[in-house]
Amino acid sequence: MKNHSFNTFPAISGPWAQTVFSKYFPVKDIPGEAKSHIINLDDGDQLMLIENTPKNWDGKKSIVLVHGLAGDYKSFYIMRMGNIFYSKGYNVIRMNHRGAGPGIDLAMGVGHGGRSYDLLKSCQWLEEKYPNCAYGVVGYSLGANLTIKMLGEFSELLGDQLKIASAVSFPLSLEDSCNHLKKSKMFEKYFLICLDKIVKQRHEIFPALKDFPIPSNVKTLYEFDDLYTGPISGYKSAKHYYDSNSCLQFMGSIKKPLLLLTSLDDPIVDSFNLNKMPKKENFELYTSNRGGHVGFLGHQRLKPHFWIDSIISEKFDKVIN
Repeated sequence: MKNHSFNTFPAISGPWAQTVFSKYFPVKDIPGEAKSHIINLDDGDQLMLIENTPKNWDGKKSIVLVHGLAGDYKSFYIMRMGNIFYSKGYNVIRMNHRGAGPGIDLAMGVGHGGRSYDLLKSCQWLEEKYPNCAYGVVGYSLGANLTIKMLGEFSELLGDQLKIASAVSFPLSLEDSCNHLKKSKMFEKYFLICLDKIVKQRHEIFPALKDFPIPSNVKTLYEFDDLYTGPISGYKSAKHYYDSNSCLQFMGSIKKPLLLLTSLDDPIVDSFNLNKMPKKENFELYTSNRGGHVGFLGHQRLKPHFWIDSIISEKFDKVIN
């Protein structure tokens, strides 16, 4: 484990400030045409991928970016990292979880932290479309759980084209992180408002979902998952969902290089399970005392600088090039 410090942006050093204010720094659209691709899943649902290909791309390297809970392909951290990799000549592919963003009408099933098969299908799509292309995967928050779970659960199905993956602000235990989130009522309420909006939209699109009543007056994410996410996804309860899909149990089977980055003051996912991680030569863990959740907002001569962006892009360049 490598513990690092970075110069936090002035007056933005606390975990809440790092988490909230990081999203308000301007981020440009990724250049080039944003092409939409539909991925067919075995259960009849579909995913939407968004691809931005640099002009005169040589077909040799791509990046797959995976957003977190209540996000989509336009989440600020996805856009920011997409721009960085695009400028380095990577083909940028942004995966929307089931029912997220422009793919809300493509899936009756909900996106959740256990949908590692969805990410596998997205990677296989890339490998089939570009058979000579090396690529990496970066997952954030719930997307980080998805990434780690896929690497372990489907380690035998991942081809040589996948060179490296990274997980940012990863929840090793979904249940522990859910309990940890209860300490930050503001963030928990934010997630519940976002999820309530998404669920209502989905029920308007898919009348058959009336068999799964929309939760009302829920006060915690655990309660939401217990009443909705778990049952609609085939789990008995929130705990059954959490126990089945927390990524820690899949880490021992991972064979690909994995770059892990987290903040010890993260107000959303817990960091007290880090000592339970298996010690593997293909793992590289970076921690910082500050950074919040998917924040890591620092500065260079008072210009915004995101610590994780540099680490991930530089590490991927060394492995993929």
